[in-house]
Amino acid sequence: MKKTLKSLQNFIMCPPRINRVNFLIRVLFWLVGVSFICLELVAVSSNMFDINFEWIYYVAGTVIVIALLFACIARFQDLNMSGWYTPWLLCPGVNFVLKIMLLFCAGTKGSNRYGEEPKNNSSSKNSCIKQTTSPVLY
Repeated sequence: MKKTLKSLQNFIMCPPRINRVNFLIRVLFWLVGVSFICLELVAVSSNMFDINFEWIYYVAGTVIVIALLFACIARFQDLNMSGWYTPWLLCPGVNFVLKIMLLFCAGTKGSNRYGEEPKNNSSSKNSCIKQTTSPVLY
């Protein structure tokens, strides 16, 4: 039971660092999976019981935002950046660049100040910058 609770806590709260694939899986799960479940739950319950269950959207939305916040912090830490970059995701223009960076830049190789390297993380921190600027430079 403790192992199951620990796994669930790690999925919601995130370890200190997560790689790109793990980040993408978490984003898709929370945005698509939980949203679909809530939508179905409200639709079925309102048709069966004639009761308004719109409060489920607010609770689920809060849980989704918190879980995605933790995932973004862990992803920034994998890039050896502070989790305090997360509020910049709310700024138009800046958020586009940061989202691209979170999805496509490889994390730091080896351990950094936030912990050990997550599994399947093989490229260096600057490889994303080198890959995106190399066609422009040559």
